[in-house]
Amino acid sequence: MADRDVRRLRNALGRFATGVAILTACSPQGGNIGLTINSFSSVSLNPPLVLWSLDQRSSYYEAFRDIRRYCINVLNLQQHRLAVDFAGRQGRIFGPQDWEMEAGSPPRLKQAAVRFECVPYAAYPTGDHTVHIARLIDFAASDAEALVFCDGRFTQLALQRAAV
Repeated sequence: MADRDVRRLRNALGRFATGVAILTACSPQGGNIGLTINSFSSVSLNPPLVLWSLDQRSSYYEAFRDIRRYCINVLNLQQHRLAVDFAGRQGRIFGPQDWEMEAGSPPRLKQAAVRFECVPYAAYPTGDHTVHIARLIDFAASDAEALVFCDGRFTQLALQRAAV
């Protein structure tokens, strides 16, 4: 596909609104790692499975291949700054004002809309990404409204409440 068409395809795919999350873990070398993702979806309730994908060129590709436990932190409306921080190439900061730290556990985002603690279940190299299937081992949901990404910018859902 020509570069021009790849950009057009990326823009077209970006019209699909997604949630925004930060995937966190304790790295195999020690220390905490995290990156912003919007490729997150439910797969199954029994067993409880979710999926996310990671570009095989990512600097975190090897680390997340070997990690045995991680947390998917779904961001609330006020956490867009963290989404940008963890999407960039600079060092990610796990400051105590934003993160709960517990030895042996992945960092958990305070005030997250939802947190899903997971263990790897399966991984499927697919094109230039790898699709990771994870089994949920714990979760916590708040009443906070989730951050949404669409058309290259952060937004929120404007829903009219209606009977379904």
